[in-house]
Amino acid sequence: MSVSDLAAFAYVIRCQVARVGKAARRCSACLYPNDIHANFCQACGLRTSLVKAGKPNKHIDHVGISRRFQAFSDAARNKPYQRQKSALERQLSDFLASFSPPKCVSSCTSDDIIKFLISRDKTGRTVVHSQSCPRVGCNCPSRLAACSLDSLLGKLRAIFNNIGRSRDSNPVAHPRVREYLKFIQEEQAARAIVPSQAVPLFFAKFTKLIDFLRGSIREGSHLAAVNKYILGRDTVFIVVDFFTGDRASDLGRLLANQVFRLKD
Repeated sequence: MSVSDLAAFAYVIRCQVARVGKAARRCSACLYPNDIHANFCQACGLRTSLVKAGKPNKHIDHVGISRRFQAFSDAARNKPYQRQKSALERQLSDFLASFSPPKCVSSCTSDDIIKFLISRDKTGRTVVHSQSCPRVGCNCPSRLAACSLDSLLGKLRAIFNNIGRSRDSNPVAHPRVREYLKFIQEEQAARAIVPSQAVPLFFAKFTKLIDFLRGSIREGSHLAAVNKYILGRDTVFIVVDFFTGDRASDLGRLLANQVFRLKD
């Protein structure tokens, strides 16, 4: 390679690489990365316009902006899913801290996740009966239902994503965790465990229930005011829940000023 070729190659490299530790701005003519405060391009001599600092605006309401930003942060933290996720993260941290030596969420592995899920079985209400279980007065262990376990894994996956452990570095995405979920699903399917579901409330039963509650209110002259209020509250709650088709947990978070009386 000739000297002229080396010089041209060095010029190209110099045009593509900015100075280390210095803020750079490329020349509009030769793309050389000059210092951001340079008046002339160091390569071609083209005059550059200086970057002028903006003037502070004294009319910006920084207090109001901070108050609004704090309201946004509080609303994000107070969502039901966020509260559940925060509580689960504290439980996981306490579980990892009980190890010897102690661990933290950032050093958690897939095996630690499986052990944590096993420790959560004590909160489950799905009884896994053995093949020889007499069913009456049995001492078969309780486990988390497979659907509840899947929901927990979704929250745990989001927790690790928030701390920067995403994709392959997320222990919940490890194949061993998926194998454990599949093991639970197969175990409960082999024992013929059907997830418990609420009995559907059809319109005929619904009207009988409401007629009974309204009759109790009309004929409840001997009832205290607080008992009449409870009957009226339950009647309104059931009616709104039935016709909106919403979950009762969501309806229970409604405030009084969010409920309106409609005609008919």
